[in-house]
Amino acid sequence: MIEWMKTTLLFTMILTSIVLTWFLWTYQPEYETLDDPGTSYIEIDDIGESKSLYEVIFPREIIAHDRDEVEYLIPGDAFYEDILQEVLDTEFNYLTERSESFAPHMDHRFTGLEFVFNEALPMEIVYDILDFEDENLPFENLDRLRIVDNPSAIGQDVVAQFIDMEAEAVYESDIDMSIGLLEELLTEGNEDQRIEAERYVFGNQDHRAFQVVRYLPVERFGMQRFTYETIDLSTQSFRQVLFSDPEFVKNYYQGDDYQSYTDGNRMMNILDEGMVLEFIQPESFERRTESQSPVLEDALQYVNGHAGWTGDYFWDHTNEGDEYQESVFRMHMNHLPVLSGNVPTDDHFSISVRRSGTQITKYKRPLFQLTEEPFEMDTAAQLQGADQLFDQIEDYEPYDLRDVTDVRVGYHMTRHRSFAVFEPVWYANVGSRWIELENLTPNPNGGTTIGLE
Repeated sequence: MIEWMKTTLLFTMILTSIVLTWFLWTYQPEYETLDDPGTSYIEIDDIGESKSLYEVIFPREIIAHDRDEVEYLIPGDAFYEDILQEVLDTEFNYLTERSESFAPHMDHRFTGLEFVFNEALPMEIVYDILDFEDENLPFENLDRLRIVDNPSAIGQDVVAQFIDMEAEAVYESDIDMSIGLLEELLTEGNEDQRIEAERYVFGNQDHRAFQVVRYLPVERFGMQRFTYETIDLSTQSFRQVLFSDPEFVKNYYQGDDYQSYTDGNRMMNILDEGMVLEFIQPESFERRTESQSPVLEDALQYVNGHAGWTGDYFWDHTNEGDEYQESVFRMHMNHLPVLSGNVPTDDHFSISVRRSGTQITKYKRPLFQLTEEPFEMDTAAQLQGADQLFDQIEDYEPYDLRDVTDVRVGYHMTRHRSFAVFEPVWYANVGSRWIELENLTPNPNGGTTIGLE
């Protein structure tokens, strides 16, 4: 009996082993189908475009001189671009220094075009943009460029003059532009784009050989208003391009108008109810050296490599601290800068890139862009001439005309949820800050009315 039970148990175990072995050999696990490789990551929408250096450099103004007569050329409708393209196509020969009699001054007269920049361009940037025969430029910075009828019997009919205000130096170069082409450029545009202007200097500059001469329209003139639809930019797209490992990024809500994304090292903050992006990455121990490329160039490449440019942003100025340099690019409307708005800070209409040592440590920009074309545009805005503007400052403004260091036309942005309105306005620079001036509108019953039209 016992032997029979042993035999039965052994037979059962052998049979079980055979069955289990068969199941093991024939087992096919159930696999889930893998996602298509093209959808296994968060798709990054095309946000902006890459730009070259000359596409983010734009003069503050172009002035046409004919000895005593001066005309302010109003930008817009590719007017400035046509003139600038001729300059970009020009070859500049070797430069020689000229005397201070060629310096910008209330008494200096010439025939030609003057390109005035908002802030001095570093020599390296000028060399990259223009076509020079000389490999080593003698000036450090370029504040103004003139293309003029050569008054001398020596050299070419047309020469270029490069003005460095800080060094108080003027350098001249023969160029391959004909006098006929210069005359064409001097009369470029229609009468609505050319306004009679007067020379002005602000502050006490009487003793200076190099004066910061400004050119302001004499009479009232019309400027365009624009209304654009706005498009919000994707926070997730920036998360993908700004962090090296987006899957490790955590999201933290700091309040209704503020949230943060971090990978434990870098941080991306979304500010002002989703209107502004701020990206911060920690400094290295490296420090800035004199041999570095201009921060403007590094800032351009950084924006190109991190979602690109979303509209007309042009270099405005550079800030410098003990441990950093920062380039600021400002939104332009009709090639004039947006200088104010119904928003908390300039960050809503400017892009800034900060560099410490050779490392980009901060990037700040708006999180919206404009549609390609405005859905509303008119030319009803009338701005007062210079004399009326100065009377307004003396009669109505809380500061003294002697405190004003500059005046210019810019745009005020009124931002709504889905559209933005851009209004042309006069601005006065007081204490290194642009202050918006109310528009003086002629009153049909006599006198003037203060207020935006």
